[in-house]
Amino acid sequence: MTLGPWFSAAGLHLLQSTLFAAALWLLLVTIFSSATAAIRYRLWFAASVKFLVPFSLLAAAGRQMAWLHRLPPALHQRVNVNVDQWWSRLPGPVVTSRLTEIPSAPFSPLPWLAGLWIAGVVVVLTRWWIEWRIIRAAVRASMPLPVAGGIPVRAVPSNGARRWEPGVFGIIRPVVLVPGDIQERLTAAQFESVLAHEQCHADRRDNLTATIHMVVKALCWSHPLVWWLDGRLQRSVSAPATRPSSPAASTPACMQKGCSACAGARAPPVSAKSVSASEVPRPARR
Repeated sequence: MTLGPWFSAAGLHLLQSTLFAAALWLLLVTIFSSATAAIRYRLWFAASVKFLVPFSLLAAAGRQMAWLHRLPPALHQRVNVNVDQWWSRLPGPVVTSRLTEIPSAPFSPLPWLAGLWIAGVVVVLTRWWIEWRIIRAAVRASMPLPVAGGIPVRAVPSNGARRWEPGVFGIIRPVVLVPGDIQERLTAAQFESVLAHEQCHADRRDNLTATIHMVVKALCWSHPLVWWLDGRLQRSVSAPATRPSSPAASTPACMQKGCSACAGARAPPVSAKSVSASEVPRPARR
């Protein structure tokens, strides 16, 4: 099996995914220019998922296996019988005095490109795994906070070398990680607003979609469009509708102050988009 058809199919698949993302971008700047952040996020996520639907690669796999259907079943038995009869008539090992020259195959860069792609996938997944280990260790070292209702909240101990922003970690059993001193820096209303913001990330399963897009980045790491989509997804997921229980925590000014107090710290690396000062638009910009 040669690599040529597979590389041709992969190139066609990337072209199709690029055109699909370009069509969605055109819709967002024309027809859906006033769409909400949720709609923009769904459209950008659809463009990302298209990279995982390789129609051309599936067609190439079918063409590579088409010879199995063209080969009659009776031919297998006839070939085996003929080979056995021919082998039994041989007097012994055949030794040739002349070495036959085997023509050298022309140089092809395709195996090197395949190796480079595999190396890139390994690097991206390794970085992801290292970051996941870091945040997993932080979860184990964290302490639960007595917060009534909603998603569990755990406080990460303060560390001079690393500070954490509030963020959601986990998909099946998500938890909100917050800095250990967050309640000292925020008022009760600001803290409630930040928790409501992270609760929205958990309710919308943003960690699941972020993980799927992470797989896309690992498989298509060499495509600049994938990293451009990553920025668009991060920007769109950063504006969920918060649902604080108190009116004081629902004001944009309260949310803005709470985000500003947490800005500049380290976000959980394997989580949904953590809270930052740019996530809550100011009323004047609306």
